[in-house]
Amino acid sequence: MYLKIVNESQLDLLKQMNKCLGKKKLPKEAFRIIRKLLNKESLGIHDYIAVFMKPVKNDTLEIHEEIRLYPYTIKEDKGLFYNVKEKRNPNVSWSCYMIRLKETDARIFLVYSMKNKDIRKESRL
Repeated sequence: MYLKIVNESQLDLLKQMNKCLGKKKLPKEAFRIIRKLLNKESLGIHDYIAVFMKPVKNDTLEIHEEIRLYPYTIKEDKGLFYNVKEKRNPNVSWSCYMIRLKETDARIFLVYSMKNKDIRKESRL
């Protein structure tokens, strides 16, 4: 499950609802990454930030399947170097990267968490 964020008001609403999310509660580090993206990048009409609520195991396959990229082709794939350790759970790291779609020229900023054991598995492959 992921959430689409396109402006500051949606981020503020998510921040207010965060208390009610229970186990899927987002840490402060994730909100910092999203706020940096909203301030730094000017989002166009097709652009959005996809925030994944639970940790992903494979950051390419699982993410692309979740946001349903099937009919589109990826034109550009760029890491944004927002790798942040979560303070309340040091076994989880938050990351962000951007993909650009060829057909619509849309930018999708992916904000997701991965467990450290899954990161190590991917680096071995």
